[in-house]
Amino acid sequence: MTAGPRNVAREMLPHFARLSVLRDVTPSTYAGRAVARRRRQRHIVPMQNVLLPPVTLRRLRRSEMSLFEAHLLRLDADCRRLRFGQAVRDEFLRAYARRKPERGTIIEGAFVDGVLRGVAELRPMALGSRAAEAAVSVEPAFRRRGIGRQLMERLTLRARNHGIRTVVLICLPENVAMRRLAASLGGTVSFAPGEVTYTIPEPAPTVFSLARETMADLSDRLTRLDRWGGPAGRHA
Repeated sequence: MTAGPRNVAREMLPHFARLSVLRDVTPSTYAGRAVARRRRQRHIVPMQNVLLPPVTLRRLRRSEMSLFEAHLLRLDADCRRLRFGQAVRDEFLRAYARRKPERGTIIEGAFVDGVLRGVAELRPMALGSRAAEAAVSVEPAFRRRGIGRQLMERLTLRARNHGIRTVVLICLPENVAMRRLAASLGGTVSFAPGEVTYTIPEPAPTVFSLARETMADLSDRLTRLDRWGGPAGRHA
């Protein structure tokens, strides 16, 4: 995942600012204070998440690759290096977004206020393969808000339901956020010079996993209709 400048709201707050939604509790005993502290910790909400508008996840259509291109161009130099493993120019990003997707490619988008701010890609390792490589990019001002995790969880659900049995994620050793995310999804790790590879096994689909995907798609479609008054939504 990527890193970069923060938006105005986040610059006005300490990096680890927190908002407690509990009323003050002042027990008289040490044990009581410990209990109250644990209760407060369970209800502490990161301030940046309170300020973030709702995130809508949905699969991108082929006709929306211009949105994908605009998202990639908004990544700064460090973001691009973490995403592609090396420094890349605008020309490379434009060509990457405009190329014809391989059969079986899935591109999942995260929209904030109708603008594409994060993307998860799943591309088959080979035609007809049951293994696919995943990649995630989130724009600088929208990192550390759980968007990357939401995208990967949705992507692995689609992978499971569409015949993929192994999801491979390759990142730079210093990409700590992505490494933690991949490990939390059950990935086993292997190392090579300059890169780290996580292999995430996917079980066979079930009635419940298929229903989860259907309900997620329906929920996102209804959210767009309710929020923007039409199926297309508002784009940058």
